[in-house]
Amino acid sequence: MSPAAHGIERHARTLRAWHLAIVQPNERAAAILRQYLARIDHDRLRGVVAAAVDIGQPTVSPAASPVGQRNDLAKGLSTRGND
Repeated sequence: MSPAAHGIERHARTLRAWHLAIVQPNERAAAILRQYLARIDHDRLRGVVAAAVDIGQPTVSPAASPVGQRNDLAKGLSTRGND
């Protein structure tokens, strides 16, 4: 099998798996979709695909800032004095 034919066959298998997982939803299908979703590197695309197939993305809790610390981005920057 040529590399092009192998790539087309792999793409066709992926599309069939997506189609069956969407048309016949169950736990196995959701697991398959999550596997494919995890392979998408681009954050926004992964979010769009997750929304389209109605599967939530794994949530990552944001890092909390220490108590009493402000997130003042300008703090510590020198001022531009026109003396």
